[in-house]
Amino acid sequence: MKKQIQSNNTGNINKKNRAVQRKKHSNEKTLKTLFEGGINNAYNIEQQLIHALPEISNAVQSEELRHAIEGHLEQTKKTC
Repeated sequence: MKKQIQSNNTGNINKKNRAVQRKKHSNEKTLKTLFEGGINNAYNIEQQLIHALPEISNAVQSEELRHAIEGHLEQTKKTC
């Protein structure tokens, strides 16, 4: 009887360990998915900036602001 109880306890512990491992794997997968989504969003925003900044630069009247926007555009192009 004692051996059977130990066997059942071992089985329960193994089931719990497998459940914990599955949950851990699921959480890692979720974090990876969130990270990849964030990277994709950042990349898409950078691409939109590359298209929008020249128009913004042409619309501003301040030469100093135009220079700053053009500098930002060049830096953005380097990162993409």
